[in-house]
Amino acid sequence: MMKQVSLSLFAVVALFSSCQKATVEEQIAAYLIPFEQVDTASFEEIANRIGDCDLVILGESGHGDGTTYEVKAELVQYLMKEKGFNTLALEGEGFIQMEIKNNGYPDLFPHADVSKWKPHWGNVVQTTGLVRDMLHNQHLNWKYIGIEGYDHHVPVHDFLYAELEKGKLDTKTKNQFIETYKKMIQYDEKGITVEEVDFILETMTFIIENVQDQTKNGFIKQALVNIKGGLEDYKYTGILGGYENENKYVNIRDKRMAENVIWYKKNNPEAKIIVWIANFHGAKQAQNVRYRENDPDLYQRFKLFAEYLVDAFDTKVYSIAFISSSGEAKEIHENSTLRQIYTPENALEYYLHQRNTPFGYLDFNEVKAKEPTLK
Repeated sequence: MMKQVSLSLFAVVALFSSCQKATVEEQIAAYLIPFEQVDTASFEEIANRIGDCDLVILGESGHGDGTTYEVKAELVQYLMKEKGFNTLALEGEGFIQMEIKNNGYPDLFPHADVSKWKPHWGNVVQTTGLVRDMLHNQHLNWKYIGIEGYDHHVPVHDFLYAELEKGKLDTKTKNQFIETYKKMIQYDEKGITVEEVDFILETMTFIIENVQDQTKNGFIKQALVNIKGGLEDYKYTGILGGYENENKYVNIRDKRMAENVIWYKKNNPEAKIIVWIANFHGAKQAQNVRYRENDPDLYQRFKLFAEYLVDAFDTKVYSIAFISSSGEAKEIHENSTLRQIYTPENALEYYLHQRNTPFGYLDFNEVKAKEPTLK
């Protein structure tokens, strides 16, 4: 999804227009609050603006900008240790695995072992301090939310078959489900049809609608919703594929990621949550953005992660995008190569770069309040 992620840098900028001589981006850049180093004093400026929001989204323009990871990791530590945040929601981590880490559920997932878990960016040098706190400082009592439906680290088939057996389905349907599901989880796109996938999804819907969930927080039902979600991802990206289906997948995934955070927050109202995610998913009012390539109305089709949270929690949600104007980035996977961070002339990053400061912070609430014509 890198194309959409990279464009998210301009999501807020595109909400403004201006007839003045200076470009909108140049006017906005003038409001940069610079700071020379990443430290407590710099973060205090940000924390003052976050105020009493208890859902903070921390984005990134791409999964591999080392400086962004370093600042995000230190900001997370600051907010968790100094400002009362106690829960970290993670893009790229499965819902079931993180709930097992939080609460165990040995009766439902007896073979799950999360003792060796670390976040997918756990070996990144710039996040070393945060990862050490997450894995070894248990006295901090931090909790975690996996926001993904897919989960490659916890065997879920025994749990799923047990719930299937409890459902009011005939033996033929149950056997067909198990046979088809085993075929699906081999991830052989050529060996399974769309009709078979739809059968699995329809059966999953029936199970979810009729589940007898005895857990006090509704975990069984939410776990089933996420298993179904991972299968939906497989349908649109693995079986169908193509531009339109990938965009459908974006909408389905963002809704489910948000529903996982909403589920957790409603079950744990005292939770103060930081979300580690891409800028794209943390954008608000994305429908107003004009896409810069051959599909200018693309963003009108999306309702993104942050917008569901705003619907649920209104002003308690604060979203921060991270961008870089220069340097190199590298994806977090083997055989990835370094690439230059490209800043087009007249982009917001271009004008921010002219401010000659290593770090800075833009408060768009302040910009909108002081420059109401920039809309």
